[in-house]
Amino acid sequence: PGMTQEGYQALVVFGLASVLWITNILPLAITSLLVIGLLATYEVIERNEIYGFFGDPAIFFIIGAFIIASSVSATGLSQRLAYVVLHRYGKTPRSVVISIFLLSGFMSFFIPEHAVAALLFPIVLQITRMLRLPQNSAFGKFNFFALAWGSVTGGVATFLGGARNPMAVGILRGETGLEITFLEWFVAVAPIVLVLMGLIVLMFRFMRFEDVDLRDARAYQSRESLGEITLNEVKALVLLVITLYFWIFHGDTLGVANIALVSGAMYFVLKVVTWEELSREVNWGTVFMYGGALTLGKSLSATGVLDWFIMNHLSRWELDPFTVLVIASLLSLGLANGISNAAVVGMLLP
Repeated sequence: PGMTQEGYQALVVFGLASVLWITNILPLAITSLLVIGLLATYEVIERNEIYGFFGDPAIFFIIGAFIIASSVSATGLSQRLAYVVLHRYGKTPRSVVISIFLLSGFMSFFIPEHAVAALLFPIVLQITRMLRLPQNSAFGKFNFFALAWGSVTGGVATFLGGARNPMAVGILRGETGLEITFLEWFVAVAPIVLVLMGLIVLMFRFMRFEDVDLRDARAYQSRESLGEITLNEVKALVLLVITLYFWIFHGDTLGVANIALVSGAMYFVLKVVTWEELSREVNWGTVFMYGGALTLGKSLSATGVLDWFIMNHLSRWELDPFTVLVIASLLSLGLANGISNAAVVGMLLP
């Protein structure tokens, strides 16, 4: 009662999308495209407006950020950084685990966490193979735990750590008109991330690892993997530093999406990366995933479903702000154990 027919149709599409995202019967990107097609077919709002949601600045920021991150990865700059850090600080099993954790964590400040994990995984695997570690080796297991935990923890510190971050900001902007800048996000989130990283490092300090001779792995890193730094790596690094400067200090005036697109184009202008290299690195399906989630969220708002739910249900509960935060946190934590964190944002944030 009280819901419009268009709102009911949008709610049904939302329910279908939630089932498909949770069960993963269809790829996430295909589900998102299906969502857009169904919303337009039922004309829950004007069709051009539905397809126009896909032009949200958050989507283009994601595209630009993917191009930048993939270019940095394709040039070998990220791999060089990984080898240097592991070679310099990997003196003992414990220091190797902590180095992998901190390296993946801080790299995820500037590169999507999935890209960091994919980049460092072969390096960590090579270390364990060189040392001929047994299957039940605590040191071997925690090398990979450190890689996963570092990527996930560091991936929320900036907009670059995962496309779900700018996607969340994009949904917020579409629903409320509120804007969160790159610097505002970093100032709010980075202290929490650093505290979490410190606690995990402290936990590693109390872990017991077997004694392992690391000389073979460290020799492999220095002799075979590191060559002379290339001009493309230098150009990629300079462009990344300039991009971060503009995002941090001029993101609110120039727009983070505009900066990302111009910066991404410069990687081609300066011939840092080719389109063939980039197409192998970027997961374009992820862009469709976020586009569909943004469109669904805005449709729920535009048809009045969210207002109806708040007025008829949430407003009856006497919840203090802390309880609301706890419920939202527990819901997102639980769902994110089974489905993509981007899908969780698309479901819960509206």
